[in-house]
Amino acid sequence: MGKLSCTVMIGFLALHLATILLILATSTPEWLKAEYNSTHGKNSTDNITHPDITKGLWKICYNDSCTKLNQTIQEDWFRSVQGLDIVGVGLAVLTLALSYVVLLIPQMKESKTTALFSTAIQMISATSSLTALIIFGVRAKDTVIPEDIPSDYLVQYYWSFDVDIAGVVCMFISAVASIQSAYYYYSRNRGYENI
Repeated sequence: MGKLSCTVMIGFLALHLATILLILATSTPEWLKAEYNSTHGKNSTDNITHPDITKGLWKICYNDSCTKLNQTIQEDWFRSVQGLDIVGVGLAVLTLALSYVVLLIPQMKESKTTALFSTAIQMISATSSLTALIIFGVRAKDTVIPEDIPSDYLVQYYWSFDVDIAGVVCMFISAVASIQSAYYYYSRNRGYENI
């Protein structure tokens, strides 16, 4: 396997992984986890059960019972995170579909436009999702809506947030591999080697 085909394979696998991770993170309600912060300590005589709360981009769950988020009370920054993450996922799926078209149509492999378009979409997808992560990371724990999570709960980032980070990293790896593949392809003026 040549250097070019190895780079193409890494980019292709990273693109698949990024798309799966971004879809998983966006669709699951585990971006934040809130646990009751008892001021009485572990030996509390308080017999009230406090549910575990998880919140995603679309739903909030109290123990295992989930409901859709009330969009009318969500702040603008939160709706921006939702939109940016959906753009990132949509572009990741588009890039994945385009990569299969390129594999199935040999003439597409030699198109500079296709290579540049695919790489640009990957970079926009990764940047959009990264921007959503940054906004969410900066704002989410400090601006929790009391209707969603009571103030006596300790809020922390949860696994869907981490999965989205991993998806963004994979998308950037895929984009870098695409750039490197295009460089090798066009600097040597030859077609892709067989994978």
